[in-house]
Amino acid sequence: MKRSIIHQRLVFGCVVLLLCALYIPRVWALRLLYLDSTVRMHVQRELTEVATEEGWLVSDIIVRSVSEDAVMILHRGHIRGRDPRACFVLPFRSELKRPCDV
Repeated sequence: MKRSIIHQRLVFGCVVLLLCALYIPRVWALRLLYLDSTVRMHVQRELTEVATEEGWLVSDIIVRSVSEDAVMILHRGHIRGRDPRACFVLPFRSELKRPCDV
């Protein structure tokens, strides 16, 4: 009986550690969206502007990472066949979007 409980706790601990290892890098890359309202406002404005200019749906845009001066996005248009992908860096203080080096 005690072995079973110890085994269950060990498995649970391993699952928790695995999930933390998978999600912490993603949360760290997006931390400024949660911590800084100015950055959050800039990201929202940039996403709306680029979606309007390019004719994209906002739901087709994935935010990859955020810094204090730019946001990296991945656009993945949902069409029949293979979905086209494009990665861009959108600086907050410039109108130019540039391709990622991904």
